[in-house]
Amino acid sequence: MKRSRAGGAWSSALRALNRRPYASGELRALLQRRGYPDAEIGATLLRLADSGLLDDRAFAAGFATSRALRRHWGPARIAVALRERGLEPALIEAALDQLRQQVDARRLIEELVRKRGGPPADPRAYRRLWQLALRRGFRAEQVREVLGAVPEAPSGRRGATLALLLALGLAGSVQADIYQVTGTTHAFTNIPSREANTVIRSRSGPPRRTAAREPHAMLGELIETTATRTGVDAALLSAVIEAESAFNPDAVSPKGARGLMQLMPATADRLGVSQIHDPEQNLDGGARYLRYLIDLFGGDLRLALAAYNAGENLVQRLGRVPRIAETQGYVTRILERYGSDSHAFRTRPPDAAPVRRSRIFVTQDQRGVWYLTSAPVSTLSNR
Repeated sequence: MKRSRAGGAWSSALRALNRRPYASGELRALLQRRGYPDAEIGATLLRLADSGLLDDRAFAAGFATSRALRRHWGPARIAVALRERGLEPALIEAALDQLRQQVDARRLIEELVRKRGGPPADPRAYRRLWQLALRRGFRAEQVREVLGAVPEAPSGRRGATLALLLALGLAGSVQADIYQVTGTTHAFTNIPSREANTVIRSRSGPPRRTAAREPHAMLGELIETTATRTGVDAALLSAVIEAESAFNPDAVSPKGARGLMQLMPATADRLGVSQIHDPEQNLDGGARYLRYLIDLFGGDLRLALAAYNAGENLVQRLGRVPRIAETQGYVTRILERYGSDSHAFRTRPPDAAPVRRSRIFVTQDQRGVWYLTSAPVSTLSNR
């Protein structure tokens, strides 16, 4: 129901501006949620702009400086927040240029590290600090200037085995039986023998993999990279992609949502996504939007997912998951897929950092049998 009392939108806008600054698009959305007619809202915004009470350029500059100095946000995260408030790209870039002239990113990162007690000695804590700086919107090269290179996670047998299996063509179309050498976890060959008698892959068919993991494997590197950059758990991104598009970058919903993360065209424009069906752009935009929603709802993953499905304005107004069957099923399905026992958001664990690549040895024995191993054959034969 539209409100029609004279001056209602004007008075409401003034009260809102007395509490905190607003961008014009943000204030328009607020007045629309309060039920004022569009004509009255438009007149109110023009009047505010003419009186100097509503200035998007000044808002963008003040917002950028405030978030940088008070919350230690980097330019990337500030840009996302300004886009979410409906500001034009030119205004955002101007605000970021002004911020770069006033504030040194290195100093902000140093202050962030100091507030966390200084660079930790533990490699896992060190990686967590790295990820925190990336989530705050700083570029990797800026973080590296302050913290140095991120410590590598030790490679384990699982990583070595996976590298060997991929090298043997398990993910491709090579048709050969693959045998594991008895007594080892990381020595494989395509010639059976007394030692190599366990079939890992049969030429009669592809290796056994669950259908749910296959698309994730194809997009795995992109998902991991996006997760590191945005601070959203890779497992959560995979669960959302599966629910939204079943890993199909060309998916289009009846309502017009598109791509892996099913972005609406208007949302894609706000996020700076120019090629909505490009997997990298779509995933990056969707992950940044999900990160924004997680922050908006104080880490409540149920509310953030509900807002991704039903709209942030509706969830903000209700303060709960809407009683919409589609939305409730969507939230439940993703949380079950994500494997979360609670509703609290968790960042990517430090152990989820990319595994260091293991060295692969290619060896041919006296019989002409080729081996791919993660250690010299002489070392394996002594085990």
